[in-house]
Amino acid sequence: VENHKLPLVQLNLVLKSGWSNDPSDKPGTASLTAELLDEGTTTRNALQISDAVRDLGAELTTASSFDGSRVNLNILKRNLDRGLALMSDVVLNPTFPKDELERQRGIYLGRIVQEAKQPSVAALKTFMRNLYGPEHPYGQPFTGSGTEESIKAMHRDDLLNYYRSNYFPNNSAVVIGGDLSLQDGTAKLEKSFV
Repeated sequence: VENHKLPLVQLNLVLKSGWSNDPSDKPGTASLTAELLDEGTTTRNALQISDAVRDLGAELTTASSFDGSRVNLNILKRNLDRGLALMSDVVLNPTFPKDELERQRGIYLGRIVQEAKQPSVAALKTFMRNLYGPEHPYGQPFTGSGTEESIKAMHRDDLLNYYRSNYFPNNSAVVIGGDLSLQDGTAKLEKSFV
């Protein structure tokens, strides 16, 4: 979507895999995989990625939902090439560092405790499990946070396996909006992601 009113570009890399693609014995895998994409690559650690995003005046986010995962970049047009280099590094070269996994594990375990104390969330989790059944992908915890057991048992290899099985070109699309033509956007994406 071309819009030349402001010198901004929004890029959303969308994958057709989310919580419903979690291994049945490891709910929370998709969410943790997305969460850790920007926590370390083969060339940058989490702080270097954060600093690079800040230096570019950009916003780089990663997330997942039931049926998808995404990496989003919002950036000034003049910084787009450097932003795409950073975004492609995060998407193509994540390392899922063990120390960052441990940090996120603590956050997720705390989130699971909080969710159990929120009546509406607990009811929704129970409703989805009863509606779809415990073996159905939609029968897992509705928030993507997994279970206490699955998060405690999660290893770096689980994230790597999920990444390798779901993060590939013909399972994804890029949506671009802002101060960029389709031709320029396509050329920049091909340069950064090929």
